[in-house]
Order: sequence, then structure tokens, then C-alpha cells
Amino acid sequence: WSSDVALPISSIEQFELAIQHDATFVSPYQWAAVALHREERCADAMVHLNKVIEISKNDKVAIQDRECLNALMICSVKDAEDQSQSHDKALFLKSARTIT
Repeated sequence: WSSDVALPISSIEQFELAIQHDATFVSPYQWAAVALHREERCADAMVHLNKVIEISKNDKVAIQDRECLNALMICSVKDAEDQSQSHDKALFLKSARTIT
């Protein structure tokens, strides 16, 4: 997930074509998940990781990647909620100062 190699946007399309060609070949699913994650399309990446596990039930790398992605998704939702609550609190305090 943290590779410094830049993947062009068209790589996702290439992986999708490979999947269409052979839906039982695991590698394009894994690489599509990496490319989608890099574009912050975590839900789409999760679909591909789940497919890897469906095809290859003992793929420990995919299982680990899926768990890491799950954790990142949970954290990003929590961060968004925290930011929203922080904004709401700041707005409340500003309103309270205006009233008093």
C-alpha cells in the first residue's frame, strides 16, 4: 500500500480488462485494489480484496490488506465525525459568545 511507484489512472482500467479476461486470476484484483486505494476509493478497493479472498480463501496477504483497509476506513469516518463535531462545537461557542 505504501509503494512510491505512481500508478497511472488508466491502470485501473487495465486491471478491469484483465479481470474480464479471466475472472479467476487473483493478481488483477489485488493490483486494482492498490490502485483504487491510492485514489482514495476505499470502498471499491474493498470489493476487489473481498473477491481475492473469495477466489483464494487462504490468501493471507489479501486478508491482511482487507483488515488494514477496514481499519483505515473506520478511522477516516471517525476523523470526519470528529471534524464535524469540532466545527459544531466552534459554531456553538461563537454563538454563545455573541449572545452573552
